[in-house]
Amino acid sequence: MASVNGAMHDGSSIQPQAYGSIENTEESRAEQRIARLFPTIEHGTCKNGWGIQAQKLDHYRYNPGDPYYIEIRMRNTPPLPIGHTYTAYGRLDAKGNKLDEHLVMLAPVGGFAGAGIAGAIPMPSRMMPQKTDCKAKPKAAYRVSLSAVQYEKLLIEVKQAKIDKPKYHLFAYNCNHFTSRISESVGIRTPSNKYTSSLTYMYDIIKENEGWDYKRERG
Repeated sequence: MASVNGAMHDGSSIQPQAYGSIENTEESRAEQRIARLFPTIEHGTCKNGWGIQAQKLDHYRYNPGDPYYIEIRMRNTPPLPIGHTYTAYGRLDAKGNKLDEHLVMLAPVGGFAGAGIAGAIPMPSRMMPQKTDCKAKPKAAYRVSLSAVQYEKLLIEVKQAKIDKPKYHLFAYNCNHFTSRISESVGIRTPSNKYTSSLTYMYDIIKENEGWDYKRERG
């Protein structure tokens, strides 16, 4: 595994397709299934194809040759202090740079008013990005490259989540819980304590998977 810095690309529209020349039979079959599965999912995208990128990645676990990625992000939610986690996913080029991105998340309908109500009762949720998700710069980001086999699992989980339409409850099932659901589908370990601020959750997920206390090092 190698760690590299993330790179920004333009927002040109790129259709999903098999990546490169794949010799591994399992990967090749996964690519074929992805080509059929991808168009059956309603993917969240920002207006120009890209949301605002984090100023820097907190960590990028990159396996050379992986054609896909998952990126867990956290942004602030003024005036609420808890923050918001969400997930980006998409394709990589041969150097590990992002080619495109799609967003999935769990948030209560009704914005901040809905979040206030969700502290008492479960609220209907949205999983598609809104303007704030596309315009607010992430405060933290953790990216992991994925094989085709892993990416297929992620897409299956995203599709099932959209079928399930889980309700949002601030203290029972919030954005951290949903981010964990998507992340765990590709083998990312998530913190046992999800009842924390989103920034703490981000640092904990990095520590859980990379074996070092990023929060302490960042200070």
